[in-house]
Amino acid sequence: MKSKLFFKHLIFDNHLFILICFLILSISITLLLNLSIVKFFVPIIGGLLSLLYFIQKQKLAELLLFRELFNDFNSKYDKLNNGLLIIINNSNNKLSDDEKSLLLKYFNLCSEEYLYYRKGYIFQEVWNTWFKGMNIYYENARIRRFWNKELKSESYYGLEKLFKY
Repeated sequence: MKSKLFFKHLIFDNHLFILICFLILSISITLLLNLSIVKFFVPIIGGLLSLLYFIQKQKLAELLLFRELFNDFNSKYDKLNNGLLIIINNSNNKLSDDEKSLLLKYFNLCSEEYLYYRKGYIFQEVWNTWFKGMNIYYENARIRRFWNKELKSESYYGLEKLFKY
């Protein structure tokens, strides 16, 4: 999984360098082997330009998806934020049913964010910030007890691997 994302980011982040290397390699092969420029080099240039177009189009599509996800996740969090702060500041030992319901919505949001992060659609910097925010809630004893119980169900797309319960 991580190797796929590494390879994707390697290509996306260095595509111009990689294409220039292929271009230099194809020029060298053409000249060294005394091949016909029209039969060998021109098709390679066409293929490289097609690859460049594909990579740029893919990067743009993923950036637009990221933007949509980012806005959607932040909007969902904004709706939960006040209730979560009330839960943190509440000194009652036991969570009410309404608090549990709100926390379940938050846990589902967190797991959704993690799923898209693992698939490579959420930038590392954004995920790091979101995860720090999750830990603020996880550090609250009332929330942590409930969250640990929920994480044991393993129904949060692998999010349970990030927290010790």
